[in-house]
Amino acid sequence: MKKNDFPGIEDIVETIRGPLLVLDAKLNVLSANRSFYNIFKVEQGETIGHLIFDVGNKQWDIPALRKLLEDILPAQKYFDNFEVEHDFPAIGHKTMLL
Repeated sequence: MKKNDFPGIEDIVETIRGPLLVLDAKLNVLSANRSFYNIFKVEQGETIGHLIFDVGNKQWDIPALRKLLEDILPAQKYFDNFEVEHDFPAIGHKTMLL
């Protein structure tokens, strides 16, 4: 699945104010909004098309996130209010509600 498979996805993603990533079934990043790039200090070239866990010099290889995406999501197909805490090298401690 590629970003080109979803015409207009960039326009939709950019309307979201908070940081947003769109992943494909293999957990590669299809799209990210400006807020994501600004807050997490990553560039589009190191994000789009890359496995989520490799983004930002592997700063997204977070055990709780990996468990959610690889174990919980495939089994349940849905999740709500899953909290992930992480210390990012460039921006410090963040708590994310997914």
